[in-house]
Amino acid sequence: MSQELHILAGILKQHLGLDMQTVGQATIEKIFNQRMRRCNIKSRSVYLQHLEQTPGELKELLETAVIPETWFFRDTRPFPVLLQHLKQQQKEKPGETFRIFCVPSSTGEEPYSIAMYFSAHHVHAGDYEIMAADISRRAIDIAQQGVYNEHSFRGTEVEDYRASYFTETDGGWALDASILQQVSFTNLNILGKDVLPYNNYFDCILCRNLLIYFDQSGRYQALSNLHRVLKDDGLLFLGYSEFGILPQDLFQTTAADNAYALIKASQQKPAPKHQTRSAHNTRPRTTSGPVKKPDFKTIIDDSLQQQKKIETGQASTTDNERLASAKALSDAGNYQEAETLCLESLKVDGPSDTAYYLLGLIHQSAQHTQLAEEFYRKVLFLNPEHYETLIQLAWLRDNAGDQKAAQLLRNRASRIEGKQAL
Repeated sequence: MSQELHILAGILKQHLGLDMQTVGQATIEKIFNQRMRRCNIKSRSVYLQHLEQTPGELKELLETAVIPETWFFRDTRPFPVLLQHLKQQQKEKPGETFRIFCVPSSTGEEPYSIAMYFSAHHVHAGDYEIMAADISRRAIDIAQQGVYNEHSFRGTEVEDYRASYFTETDGGWALDASILQQVSFTNLNILGKDVLPYNNYFDCILCRNLLIYFDQSGRYQALSNLHRVLKDDGLLFLGYSEFGILPQDLFQTTAADNAYALIKASQQKPAPKHQTRSAHNTRPRTTSGPVKKPDFKTIIDDSLQQQKKIETGQASTTDNERLASAKALSDAGNYQEAETLCLESLKVDGPSDTAYYLLGLIHQSAQHTQLAEEFYRKVLFLNPEHYETLIQLAWLRDNAGDQKAAQLLRNRASRIEGKQAL
Protein backbone atom coordinates (compact mmCIF):
# COMPACT_ATOMS: atom_id res chain seq x y z
CA MET A 1 0.00 0.00 0.00
CA SER A 2 1.34 3.41 -0.96
CA GLN A 3 2.17 6.01 1.66
CA GLU A 4 -0.49 8.34 0.25
CA LEU A 5 -3.19 5.69 0.53
CA HIS A 6 -2.09 4.92 4.08
CA ILE A 7 -2.37 8.62 4.99
CA LEU A 8 -5.84 8.93 3.48
CA ALA A 9 -7.00 5.76 5.24
CA GLY A 10 -5.78 7.26 8.52
CA ILE A 11 -7.71 10.47 7.88
CA LEU A 12 -10.93 8.56 7.16
CA LYS A 13 -10.46 6.43 10.25
CA GLN A 14 -9.80 9.46 12.43
CA HIS A 15 -12.86 11.40 11.27
CA LEU A 16 -15.32 8.62 10.36
CA GLY A 17 -14.02 5.57 12.18
CA LEU A 18 -13.83 3.88 8.78
CA ASP A 19 -11.65 0.77 9.11
CA MET A 20 -9.85 -0.20 5.91
CA GLN A 21 -9.56 -3.81 7.06
CA THR A 22 -13.37 -3.92 7.04
CA VAL A 23 -14.29 -2.00 3.90
CA GLY A 24 -11.24 -3.08 1.90
CA GLN A 25 -8.41 -1.19 0.27
CA ALA A 26 -10.36 -0.97 -2.99
CA THR A 27 -13.03 1.14 -1.28
CA ILE A 28 -10.44 3.59 0.06
CA GLU A 29 -8.87 3.82 -3.38
CA LYS A 30 -12.29 4.50 -4.92
CA ILE A 31 -12.87 7.39 -2.50
CA PHE A 32 -9.39 8.74 -3.26
CA ASN A 33 -9.96 8.57 -7.03
CA GLN A 34 -13.41 10.19 -6.85
CA ARG A 35 -12.10 13.26 -5.05
CA MET A 36 -9.07 13.50 -7.33
CA ARG A 37 -11.32 13.47 -10.40
CA ARG A 38 -13.67 16.03 -8.89
CA CYS A 39 -10.72 18.32 -8.07
CA ASN A 40 -9.04 17.64 -11.46
CA ILE A 41 -5.90 16.36 -9.73
CA LYS A 42 -3.93 13.44 -11.13
CA SER A 43 -1.38 12.88 -8.34
CA ARG A 44 -2.27 11.46 -4.95
CA SER A 45 0.47 13.43 -3.24
CA VAL A 46 -0.80 16.65 -4.85
CA TYR A 47 -4.34 15.83 -3.70
CA LEU A 48 -3.15 15.37 -0.11
CA GLN A 49 -1.55 18.82 -0.28
CA HIS A 50 -4.81 20.16 -1.69
CA LEU A 51 -6.71 18.49 1.16
CA GLU A 52 -4.45 20.12 3.73
CA GLN A 53 -4.51 23.59 2.21
CA THR A 54 -8.07 23.95 0.88
CA PRO A 55 -10.86 24.92 3.30
CA GLY A 56 -13.90 22.71 2.85
CA GLU A 57 -12.13 19.85 1.04
CA LEU A 58 -12.05 17.65 4.15
CA LYS A 59 -15.82 18.02 4.41
CA GLU A 60 -16.21 17.02 0.75
CA LEU A 61 -13.92 14.03 1.25
CA LEU A 62 -15.93 12.80 4.23
CA GLU A 63 -19.20 13.27 2.35
CA THR A 64 -17.81 11.14 -0.48
CA ALA A 65 -16.80 8.41 1.97
CA VAL A 66 -20.21 8.16 3.65
CA ILE A 67 -22.21 5.18 2.38
CA PRO A 68 -25.88 6.30 2.15
CA GLU A 69 -27.46 3.05 0.90
CA THR A 70 -30.99 2.95 2.32
CA TRP A 71 -34.66 2.83 1.35
CA PHE A 72 -38.08 2.96 2.97
CA PHE A 73 -39.05 -0.06 5.08
CA ARG A 74 -35.73 -1.73 4.40
CA ASP A 75 -36.00 -3.97 7.47
CA THR A 76 -39.18 -3.71 9.52
CA ARG A 77 -38.53 -6.45 12.06
CA PRO A 78 -37.85 -3.99 14.90
CA PHE A 79 -41.03 -2.03 14.20
CA PRO A 80 -43.54 -4.35 15.96
CA VAL A 81 -41.18 -4.49 18.94
CA LEU A 82 -41.00 -0.68 18.98
CA LEU A 83 -44.78 -0.46 18.87
CA GLN A 84 -45.21 -2.99 21.65
CA HIS A 85 -42.60 -1.23 23.79
CA LEU A 86 -44.42 2.08 23.25
CA LYS A 87 -47.78 0.60 24.25
CA GLN A 88 -46.23 -0.99 27.31
CA GLN A 89 -44.78 2.37 28.37
CA GLN A 90 -48.17 4.05 27.87
CA LYS A 91 -49.68 1.60 30.34
CA GLU A 92 -46.89 1.91 32.91
CA LYS A 93 -46.12 5.64 32.47
CA PRO A 94 -49.17 7.35 30.94
CA GLY A 95 -48.47 10.75 29.44
CA GLU A 96 -44.72 10.19 29.03
CA THR A 97 -43.30 10.81 25.56
CA PHE A 98 -41.78 7.77 23.86
CA ARG A 99 -38.38 8.78 22.42
CA ILE A 100 -36.59 7.04 19.56
CA PHE A 101 -33.07 7.72 18.28
CA CYS A 102 -31.97 6.67 14.76
CA VAL A 103 -28.27 6.78 13.94
CA PRO A 104 -27.11 6.89 11.24
CA SER A 105 -30.21 8.39 9.69
CA SER A 106 -28.72 8.76 6.21
CA THR A 107 -31.30 10.50 4.00
CA GLY A 108 -34.16 9.83 6.41
CA GLU A 109 -35.84 6.70 5.07
CA GLU A 110 -35.57 4.70 8.30
CA PRO A 111 -36.88 7.29 10.81
CA TYR A 112 -39.65 8.32 8.43
CA SER A 113 -40.58 4.65 7.97
CA ILE A 114 -41.04 4.34 11.73
CA ALA A 115 -43.25 7.44 11.80
CA MET A 116 -45.39 6.09 8.95
CA TYR A 117 -45.64 2.70 10.66
CA PHE A 118 -46.80 4.32 13.89
CA SER A 119 -49.31 6.45 12.01
CA ALA A 120 -50.70 3.41 10.22
CA HIS A 121 -51.14 1.73 13.62
CA HIS A 122 -53.01 4.75 15.01
CA VAL A 123 -50.32 6.01 17.37
CA HIS A 124 -51.05 9.64 18.21
CA ALA A 125 -48.37 12.04 16.96
CA GLY A 126 -47.97 13.57 20.41
CA ASP A 127 -47.16 10.24 22.04
CA TYR A 128 -43.68 9.88 20.52
CA GLU A 129 -40.79 11.76 18.98
CA ILE A 130 -37.96 10.60 16.75
CA MET A 131 -34.50 12.13 16.74
CA ALA A 132 -32.29 11.17 13.79
CA ALA A 133 -28.57 11.85 13.38
CA ASP A 134 -25.96 11.44 10.67
CA ILE A 135 -22.40 12.55 10.06
CA SER A 136 -23.33 13.69 6.54
CA ARG A 137 -24.74 17.20 6.34
CA ARG A 138 -25.70 16.53 2.73
CA ALA A 139 -27.76 13.48 3.71
CA ILE A 140 -29.56 15.46 6.41
CA ASP A 141 -30.41 18.22 3.93
CA ILE A 142 -32.07 15.64 1.68
CA ALA A 143 -33.94 14.14 4.64
CA GLN A 144 -35.28 17.49 5.78
CA GLN A 145 -36.55 18.29 2.29
CA GLY A 146 -38.49 15.01 2.28
CA VAL A 147 -38.56 14.48 -1.48
CA TYR A 148 -37.46 11.08 -2.79
CA ASN A 149 -36.95 9.31 -6.12
CA GLU A 150 -37.75 5.75 -7.13
CA HIS A 151 -34.50 4.47 -5.61
CA SER A 152 -36.01 4.94 -2.14
CA PHE A 153 -39.05 2.77 -2.90
CA ARG A 154 -38.27 -0.94 -3.18
CA GLY A 155 -40.41 -4.00 -2.64
CA THR A 156 -44.16 -4.35 -2.49
CA GLU A 157 -44.65 -3.41 1.16
CA VAL A 158 -43.79 0.23 0.60
CA GLU A 159 -46.38 0.83 -2.13
CA ASP A 160 -49.33 1.16 0.26
CA TYR A 161 -47.36 3.66 2.34
CA ARG A 162 -46.39 5.64 -0.75
CA ALA A 163 -50.05 5.89 -1.76
CA SER A 164 -51.01 7.08 1.73
CA TYR A 165 -48.17 9.38 2.75
CA PHE A 166 -46.55 10.76 -0.44
CA THR A 167 -47.56 13.13 -3.20
CA GLU A 168 -45.99 12.87 -6.64
CA THR A 169 -44.26 16.07 -7.75
CA ASP A 170 -41.94 17.14 -10.56
CA GLY A 171 -38.97 16.47 -8.28
CA GLY A 172 -40.07 13.04 -7.10
CA TRP A 173 -42.30 11.91 -4.25
CA ALA A 174 -42.90 14.44 -1.46
CA LEU A 175 -43.55 13.14 2.05
CA ASP A 176 -46.55 14.49 3.94
CA ALA A 177 -45.89 17.23 6.48
CA SER A 178 -47.61 15.15 9.16
CA ILE A 179 -44.73 12.65 8.95
CA LEU A 180 -41.95 15.19 8.38
CA GLN A 181 -42.74 16.99 11.62
CA GLN A 182 -42.39 13.79 13.66
CA VAL A 183 -38.65 13.56 13.01
CA SER A 184 -35.92 16.03 13.97
CA PHE A 185 -32.45 15.73 12.43
CA THR A 186 -29.03 16.62 13.78
CA ASN A 187 -25.52 16.46 12.35
CA LEU A 188 -23.08 14.55 14.56
CA ASN A 189 -20.35 11.93 14.68
CA ILE A 190 -21.33 9.10 17.00
CA LEU A 191 -17.65 8.47 17.80
CA GLY A 192 -17.28 11.83 19.49
CA LYS A 193 -17.08 11.83 23.29
CA ASP A 194 -20.05 13.45 25.00
CA VAL A 195 -21.46 14.04 21.52
CA LEU A 196 -25.05 13.75 22.76
CA PRO A 197 -26.15 16.09 25.58
CA TYR A 198 -28.46 13.47 27.02
CA ASN A 199 -28.29 10.86 29.75
CA ASN A 200 -30.75 8.01 30.19
CA TYR A 201 -33.01 9.72 27.64
CA PHE A 202 -34.10 7.46 24.75
CA ASP A 203 -36.52 4.55 25.03
CA CYS A 204 -35.24 2.91 21.85
CA ILE A 205 -32.19 3.36 19.65
CA LEU A 206 -31.73 2.00 16.14
CA CYS A 207 -28.08 1.84 15.10
CA ARG A 208 -27.97 -0.72 12.34
CA ASN A 209 -25.12 -1.56 9.95
CA LEU A 210 -22.84 1.21 11.19
CA LEU A 211 -20.59 -0.54 13.70
CA ILE A 212 -19.39 -2.97 11.04
CA TYR A 213 -17.30 -0.15 9.54
CA PHE A 214 -15.43 0.52 12.80
CA ASP A 215 -12.54 -1.25 14.43
CA GLN A 216 -12.86 -2.61 17.96
CA SER A 217 -12.03 0.66 19.74
CA GLY A 218 -14.42 2.61 17.51
CA ARG A 219 -17.25 0.17 18.17
CA TYR A 220 -16.70 0.36 21.89
CA GLN A 221 -16.71 4.17 21.85
CA ALA A 222 -19.93 4.27 19.81
CA LEU A 223 -21.64 1.69 22.02
CA SER A 224 -20.51 3.54 25.15
CA ASN A 225 -22.17 6.70 23.85
CA LEU A 226 -25.36 4.82 23.04
CA HIS A 227 -25.32 3.11 26.44
CA ARG A 228 -25.19 6.50 28.16
CA VAL A 229 -28.15 8.01 26.32
CA LEU A 230 -30.35 4.89 26.41
CA LYS A 231 -32.79 4.54 29.30
CA ASP A 232 -32.09 1.77 31.77
CA ASP A 233 -35.08 -0.17 30.48
CA GLY A 234 -34.57 0.89 26.83
CA LEU A 235 -33.82 -1.18 23.74
CA LEU A 236 -30.92 -0.95 21.29
CA PHE A 237 -31.35 -2.47 17.82
CA LEU A 238 -28.29 -3.50 15.80
CA GLY A 239 -27.87 -5.08 12.37
CA TYR A 240 -27.44 -8.76 11.52
CA SER A 241 -23.68 -8.81 11.43
CA GLU A 242 -23.21 -6.70 14.56
CA PHE A 243 -25.21 -8.91 16.89
CA GLY A 244 -22.83 -11.77 17.60
CA ILE A 245 -20.12 -9.95 19.54
CA LEU A 246 -20.99 -7.35 22.19
CA PRO A 247 -19.12 -5.65 25.01
CA GLN A 248 -20.49 -7.69 27.91
CA ASP A 249 -20.13 -4.75 30.27
CA LEU A 250 -22.46 -2.61 28.15
CA PHE A 251 -25.21 -4.69 26.54
CA GLN A 252 -26.75 -8.13 26.59
CA THR A 253 -29.08 -9.94 24.24
CA THR A 254 -32.84 -10.27 24.65
CA ALA A 255 -35.62 -12.60 23.63
CA ALA A 256 -36.45 -10.44 20.62
CA ASP A 257 -33.86 -12.22 18.48
CA ASN A 258 -35.59 -11.62 15.16
CA ALA A 259 -35.40 -7.88 15.75
CA TYR A 260 -31.79 -7.97 17.05
CA ALA A 261 -32.61 -6.05 20.23
CA LEU A 262 -30.30 -5.46 23.19
CA ILE A 263 -30.74 -4.17 26.70
CA LYS A 264 -28.22 -2.67 29.08
CA ALA A 265 -26.07 -5.30 30.73
CA SER A 266 -27.23 -4.25 34.21
CA GLN A 267 -30.89 -4.81 33.36
CA GLN A 268 -32.65 -8.15 33.69
CA LYS A 269 -36.01 -7.15 32.23
CA PRO A 270 -36.46 -8.91 28.85
CA ALA A 271 -37.58 -7.12 25.73
CA PRO A 272 -41.15 -7.65 24.53
CA LYS A 273 -41.27 -10.93 22.63
CA HIS A 274 -42.36 -10.72 19.04
CA GLN A 275 -42.08 -13.41 16.40
CA THR A 276 -42.10 -12.53 12.75
CA ARG A 277 -44.08 -14.48 10.21
CA SER A 278 -40.96 -16.33 9.10
CA ALA A 279 -40.32 -17.49 12.64
CA HIS A 280 -43.70 -19.26 12.69
CA ASN A 281 -43.15 -20.94 9.35
CA THR A 282 -39.66 -22.31 9.77
CA ARG A 283 -38.90 -25.81 10.98
CA PRO A 284 -35.42 -25.84 12.46
CA ARG A 285 -33.57 -29.09 11.86
CA THR A 286 -30.54 -28.30 13.97
CA THR A 287 -30.43 -29.37 17.57
CA SER A 288 -30.83 -26.88 20.39
CA GLY A 289 -27.87 -28.33 22.28
CA PRO A 290 -24.24 -27.24 22.12
CA VAL A 291 -22.69 -27.03 18.69
CA LYS A 292 -19.89 -29.52 18.09
CA LYS A 293 -16.55 -28.12 17.11
CA PRO A 294 -16.41 -28.25 13.29
CA ASP A 295 -13.81 -29.91 11.17
CA PHE A 296 -11.98 -27.03 9.55
CA LYS A 297 -10.85 -28.86 6.42
CA THR A 298 -14.38 -30.05 5.64
CA ILE A 299 -15.85 -26.63 6.22
CA ILE A 300 -13.31 -24.90 3.99
CA ASP A 301 -13.99 -27.42 1.23
CA ASP A 302 -17.75 -26.93 1.57
CA SER A 303 -17.41 -23.17 1.67
CA LEU A 304 -15.39 -22.99 -1.53
CA GLN A 305 -17.73 -25.40 -3.32
CA GLN A 306 -20.71 -23.33 -2.24
CA GLN A 307 -18.97 -20.16 -3.43
CA LYS A 308 -18.52 -21.68 -6.89
CA LYS A 309 -22.22 -22.52 -7.03
CA ILE A 310 -23.37 -18.98 -6.21
CA GLU A 311 -20.72 -17.01 -8.09
CA THR A 312 -22.11 -14.19 -10.19
CA GLY A 313 -19.21 -14.14 -12.56
CA GLN A 314 -17.74 -10.97 -11.03
CA ALA A 315 -14.97 -12.74 -9.16
CA SER A 316 -11.78 -13.03 -11.14
CA THR A 317 -9.98 -16.30 -11.89
CA THR A 318 -6.94 -14.92 -10.09
CA ASP A 319 -9.03 -14.29 -6.99
CA ASN A 320 -10.36 -17.86 -7.07
CA GLU A 321 -6.84 -19.20 -7.43
CA ARG A 322 -5.64 -17.16 -4.46
CA LEU A 323 -8.43 -18.45 -2.23
CA ALA A 324 -7.96 -22.03 -3.41
CA SER A 325 -4.26 -21.74 -2.60
CA ALA A 326 -5.09 -20.18 0.77
CA LYS A 327 -7.37 -23.13 1.53
CA ALA A 328 -4.62 -25.63 0.62
CA LEU A 329 -2.07 -23.82 2.77
CA SER A 330 -4.50 -23.70 5.69
CA ASP A 331 -5.14 -27.45 5.34
CA ALA A 332 -1.39 -27.99 5.62
CA GLY A 333 -1.17 -25.81 8.72
CA ASN A 334 0.64 -22.95 6.94
CA TYR A 335 -1.64 -20.34 8.44
CA GLN A 336 0.59 -17.32 7.95
CA GLU A 337 0.95 -17.92 4.21
CA ALA A 338 -2.78 -18.65 3.92
CA GLU A 339 -3.61 -15.42 5.71
CA THR A 340 -1.30 -13.47 3.37
CA LEU A 341 -3.13 -14.79 0.31
CA CYS A 342 -6.53 -13.97 1.78
CA LEU A 343 -5.46 -10.42 2.60
CA GLU A 344 -4.01 -10.05 -0.89
CA SER A 345 -7.35 -11.16 -2.35
CA LEU A 346 -9.18 -8.55 -0.27
CA LYS A 347 -6.70 -5.88 -1.32
CA VAL A 348 -7.00 -6.60 -5.04
CA ASP A 349 -10.61 -7.67 -5.43
CA GLY A 350 -12.32 -5.99 -2.50
CA PRO A 351 -14.49 -7.44 0.30
CA SER A 352 -15.34 -11.13 -0.09
CA ASP A 353 -17.32 -13.34 2.26
CA THR A 354 -15.19 -16.34 1.21
CA ALA A 355 -11.92 -14.56 2.03
CA TYR A 356 -13.23 -13.29 5.37
CA TYR A 357 -14.58 -16.75 6.20
CA LEU A 358 -11.22 -18.37 5.47
CA LEU A 359 -9.51 -15.78 7.65
CA GLY A 360 -11.98 -16.56 10.43
CA LEU A 361 -11.23 -20.27 10.20
CA ILE A 362 -7.49 -19.67 10.08
CA HIS A 363 -7.53 -17.55 13.24
CA GLN A 364 -9.99 -19.84 14.99
CA SER A 365 -7.75 -22.86 14.39
CA ALA A 366 -4.81 -20.81 15.71
CA GLN A 367 -6.83 -20.00 18.86
CA HIS A 368 -7.06 -16.31 17.96
CA THR A 369 -10.68 -16.18 19.03
CA GLN A 370 -11.23 -12.44 18.97
CA LEU A 371 -9.78 -12.03 15.48
CA ALA A 372 -11.80 -15.00 14.26
CA GLU A 373 -15.02 -13.42 15.51
CA GLU A 374 -14.08 -10.13 13.86
CA PHE A 375 -13.73 -11.82 10.47
CA TYR A 376 -16.90 -13.89 10.90
CA ARG A 377 -18.87 -10.73 11.59
CA LYS A 378 -17.56 -9.26 8.34
CA VAL A 379 -18.80 -12.36 6.53
CA LEU A 380 -22.30 -11.81 7.91
CA PHE A 381 -22.22 -8.17 6.86
CA LEU A 382 -21.65 -9.26 3.27
CA ASN A 383 -23.81 -12.37 3.45
CA PRO A 384 -26.25 -12.45 6.41
CA GLU A 385 -27.34 -16.00 5.48
CA HIS A 386 -23.88 -17.59 5.58
CA TYR A 387 -24.86 -20.75 7.44
CA GLU A 388 -21.36 -22.01 8.26
CA THR A 389 -20.34 -18.67 9.77
CA LEU A 390 -23.37 -18.66 12.06
CA ILE A 391 -22.42 -22.14 13.28
CA GLN A 392 -18.83 -21.05 13.90
CA LEU A 393 -19.92 -18.00 15.87
CA ALA A 394 -22.39 -20.09 17.88
CA TRP A 395 -19.62 -22.47 18.84
CA LEU A 396 -17.30 -19.60 19.82
CA ARG A 397 -20.04 -17.89 21.86
CA ASP A 398 -20.78 -21.17 23.64
CA ASN A 399 -17.13 -21.52 24.59
CA ALA A 400 -17.08 -17.92 25.80
CA GLY A 401 -19.98 -18.67 28.15
CA ASP A 402 -22.50 -16.55 26.23
CA GLN A 403 -25.15 -19.23 25.76
CA LYS A 404 -27.92 -16.72 24.96
CA ALA A 405 -26.06 -15.25 21.98
CA ALA A 406 -25.03 -18.73 20.88
CA GLN A 407 -28.64 -19.89 20.88
CA LEU A 408 -29.75 -16.88 18.85
CA LEU A 409 -27.07 -17.63 16.29
CA ARG A 410 -28.19 -21.27 16.15
CA ASN A 411 -31.76 -20.11 15.65
CA ARG A 412 -30.69 -18.01 12.68
CA ALA A 413 -28.71 -20.92 11.25
CA SER A 414 -31.66 -23.30 11.61
CA ARG A 415 -33.98 -20.88 9.82
CA ILE A 416 -31.50 -20.64 6.94
CA GLU A 417 -31.13 -24.41 6.86
CA GLY A 418 -34.91 -24.72 6.73
CA LYS A 419 -35.11 -22.34 3.76
CA GLN A 420 -32.35 -24.20 1.92
CA ALA A 421 -34.23 -27.47 2.41
CA LEU A 422 -37.39 -26.14 0.69
